[in-house]
Amino acid sequence: MKSLLITLSLCFSFLTFAQDGDSDVKPGTGVGGDSGGTKYSWDDILASSNMNAKFPKFFIENHEFSYDQLCLMGDRIRTKQKIKKPTGHHHPDKIGTYLSTERSYEREVCVRRVMSVCAEYKTEVVEIPLKLEVDIMKLAQDSTESWEFAFKKEFELPICDTWK
Repeated sequence: MKSLLITLSLCFSFLTFAQDGDSDVKPGTGVGGDSGGTKYSWDDILASSNMNAKFPKFFIENHEFSYDQLCLMGDRIRTKQKIKKPTGHHHPDKIGTYLSTERSYEREVCVRRVMSVCAEYKTEVVEIPLKLEVDIMKLAQDSTESWEFAFKKEFELPICDTWK
């Protein structure tokens, strides 16, 4: 009888430990209880004030853009929206134009600073993936400022709408 109680006790302890784990999001409890947010569309996530997608950022023509602001146009990556750029040195007017880059590009990054001035640079190759896993954060319970990990969701670069 004692061995049965010990066995049941150990099983209960193991099950409790397996459910607790290291994550705050427990099985069956993701945002809305969906175990990872698969039922949420990207439109739902991006429109929600309780969720925040952590998209990586990439440089296109010396401007930084979030991955969700980009689209695929042939073999190139392009901005979804037109960006206002000066028309020239003597023409302060600005026109709207799309910015684009190759999927793989090089950029200079500072690797050593001396008194707030970059003393050494290196060239790194940046590859913009066609799809990637994005961390989705949710507002911590009883908070309006603190975010915590909720789930991961795959995001695929859309094909550019050439009519916009």
